[in-house]
Amino acid sequence: MKKLALFTLLSLNFAIAEEKVILSVYQTPTSLMESTSAVDVISEDQIKETKPLSIVELLNTISSISFTSNGGFGQTTGVYLRGFKQIYTLVMIDGVRINDPVNLNGVSLEHLLPTDIERIEIVKGSQSGVWGADAIAGVINIITKKPKKGFSADSYFEYGSFVTKRYGTTLSYADDKFYIQLGLHKFDSQSISAAEPAKGSPVYGKRWNQLGMEPDPYRNDTVNLKIGLNITPEDKVEANMKFVDAVTHYDGYDSVTFKPADAENVSHVNQKFYNFSYEKSFYNNRLNLYYNQSDFERVYIEPKGWIPYNFYNGQFKEFGMKDRWDYKNGSFLQVGVLRQDFISKENPHKRYHNTGWFITNLNTFGRFILSESFRFDNYSAFQDKITYKVGGKVFITDKVNLFANYGTGYKVPIPYQLFDPMYGNSNLKPEKSRNFDIGFSYDTLSLTYFNYRIENIIDFDMNTWKYSNITGTSKIDGFEAQVRRDIKPLNLVVSGGYTYTWARKHDGTKLPRIPQDKFNLNLVYYPIQNLNVVLNGEYIGKRKDSLFNPVQTGYYSVINGTVNFRPYKHLTAYLKIYNLTDKFYQTVDGYASPGRSVYLGFNLSY
Repeated sequence: MKKLALFTLLSLNFAIAEEKVILSVYQTPTSLMESTSAVDVISEDQIKETKPLSIVELLNTISSISFTSNGGFGQTTGVYLRGFKQIYTLVMIDGVRINDPVNLNGVSLEHLLPTDIERIEIVKGSQSGVWGADAIAGVINIITKKPKKGFSADSYFEYGSFVTKRYGTTLSYADDKFYIQLGLHKFDSQSISAAEPAKGSPVYGKRWNQLGMEPDPYRNDTVNLKIGLNITPEDKVEANMKFVDAVTHYDGYDSVTFKPADAENVSHVNQKFYNFSYEKSFYNNRLNLYYNQSDFERVYIEPKGWIPYNFYNGQFKEFGMKDRWDYKNGSFLQVGVLRQDFISKENPHKRYHNTGWFITNLNTFGRFILSESFRFDNYSAFQDKITYKVGGKVFITDKVNLFANYGTGYKVPIPYQLFDPMYGNSNLKPEKSRNFDIGFSYDTLSLTYFNYRIENIIDFDMNTWKYSNITGTSKIDGFEAQVRRDIKPLNLVVSGGYTYTWARKHDGTKLPRIPQDKFNLNLVYYPIQNLNVVLNGEYIGKRKDSLFNPVQTGYYSVINGTVNFRPYKHLTAYLKIYNLTDKFYQTVDGYASPGRSVYLGFNLSY
């Protein structure tokens, strides 16, 4: 059945077809089969069928990724890949680094709407030998859509719980020479209260609305623009731009109890991401020249807080050149040079830069694939860094393969940690890591063991009241299993994943907010040709809130569902229900999570 063949792409926890081209493993287009690293890909079809409200919701469907949130839409969110906080994951949009150089949380993923996305590639394991700084846990690369030939338009409108409205349109045109795409998107919600009674409170277990607490609204306006020109069949230029403007009302801490408390705080976030590239193909070479830039502005207004007004302004710039040479069938060599600037525009206005070069080689020897990556980075603010990664994959049969990887990585201190007049420490060194993983894949089943060791971790020293490198080695170990099964007689696709993570600080203390066990189960059912039902469930096991507040925030299950109906070729109507069982839970102690919520919407495309 053709419809079933299409919908087998909907499972969120298994690798897509081997011939699918991906970009994030070696910084160049390769097939999934050529990757020695463990990779998850969230496809455009999956996004269309699950109708997510946020990027975080999509990422959370991967078994090796978990999250925490300080409330509802737009609130501060932490995404953990293989037990690492998101500051240890390099996050990009079309290869543009979006890690904020003045944000201690790394990336504001809560403000990225899941719009105009072709796929999301998650490469696990230390990737600094390929991508450089901050790729200790791995890489998340969000790849945006390219226009199809002719004129097309895609519009949507959605309304649901908490007076939530989500709507937008994407217009595009393409011919053999030129293409352009413009996306305009709006998200507006009264949302829920960020704060809610924490454990230990006599009213813990009652939701914010039962206690008369005010909601904390969220608004997001996003514009996506892509323009490309095929000058000749061998020469092309492309520009990608993304603009995000978001306003979040949020709650703070009580100055006496140090617990989350209802407040009237407001944050305004403005982010701009740019990519300009030129690609030239000649003989067996592919030359790429590029310029990337990310701008970040954050304003926090807390009328009753200790500091009523805070402003953060940062920027990241990168320009470089890389060339890939396919010197024989199944083998290539890629070399590149780059310049990066990490800039804080606050007071004091500080920056540091990096000049680096990298090389990657891949060979295919029959059923064996071998990859090697080496990178040298020369920083102006601290010592040079040399990182590398080697990996191998052997196909025992067409359906069975074994793979292993070893790599080193590092995370750079941000300008705030280096240069802040009160808390900064100019003597900080980058954190460094070593990692290996080993696993096997049989048909649609895979099992991987991963092992990380991290040194020079940067933390706030309560004795000196400055940031410093902590002596000792932190350790993260675990294993992940993924499986998918097409039950064709029932028109059903079942997929699932399980990840066990054991994460400890240098002193043996277990790291907080990381679930020891996470289990995902996804069901996609197609009763008739134009109707499908999607159920996504997750179980979070043992998890402590923080080192200073070691209360339990795990041991819960949440189930979400989506029904898609296509009455006409160009129209899809859908119903989404989150938290079907109305489970009460908090991912961060004292911050609310939504109860059962319902959303209705439609897509119109032509």
